[in-house]
Amino acid sequence: MTTARVSEFPVTRQNPGTFWKASVTVNHFPRSSRLRSRFLEACSKSKCRSSRRRFFGSYWPKESSGGIAGPYSRRMVVIIMGVSGSGKTTVGRLLAGQLGWSFHDGDDFHPPANVTKMRSGTPLTDEDRLPWLLAIQAFMRKCHEDGQSAVIACSALKERYREVLLRAEPWVRFVHLRGSRELIALRMQARPGHFMPPTLLDSQLATLEPPTDCLAVDITAEPKALVEEVRIGLGLGPGKSSA
Repeated sequence: MTTARVSEFPVTRQNPGTFWKASVTVNHFPRSSRLRSRFLEACSKSKCRSSRRRFFGSYWPKESSGGIAGPYSRRMVVIIMGVSGSGKTTVGRLLAGQLGWSFHDGDDFHPPANVTKMRSGTPLTDEDRLPWLLAIQAFMRKCHEDGQSAVIACSALKERYREVLLRAEPWVRFVHLRGSRELIALRMQARPGHFMPPTLLDSQLATLEPPTDCLAVDITAEPKALVEEVRIGLGLGPGKSSA
């Protein structure tokens, strides 16, 4: 079956509440193309969401099971999430180093246009974030297919973002670093030169939809203590090796 990546088509916001469902419309396809016909056929079926997922293949997020599913896989991707300044990179690097896994900063997956907007103090929109999230998703899938475990630092502020980041997969685990606005603001002010200015903290906190089905860690403790808490919470306790 012919497939298409969501990232190949312009993103529209006909209805912000159904952003992912309305990302692609029939108008994005040439009138005489077979792809247009198949798109119309997929959307005409009763379960439009699942039909569109089949049409777009692995780039459409799976339905969530509503909780943490299945046993931990030895091939695991851990996403350290939270607002900017919560310590994602520090904790992520330390965790990856202890486990012998690779570490990747989600900021490195942003297209240049996103970095420019953030440097100027302009909050990103859902349209800005979609290609960034898809790039991280593709990297996560490659890690899993190659049998590699990894730690990724990524804000993942909204539930819909975490769906794109494969939250329903048994080999993906999220860890939420949370703390007070005052503490996070102090940390952001102590890192001059970072492209995310402290002025965007309030925007990130307003956007954040705290997850209810993942490990949450209070960032008031020292990084080593946080990592120990994460390892125990994920079943990767001290002295336990993982491939």
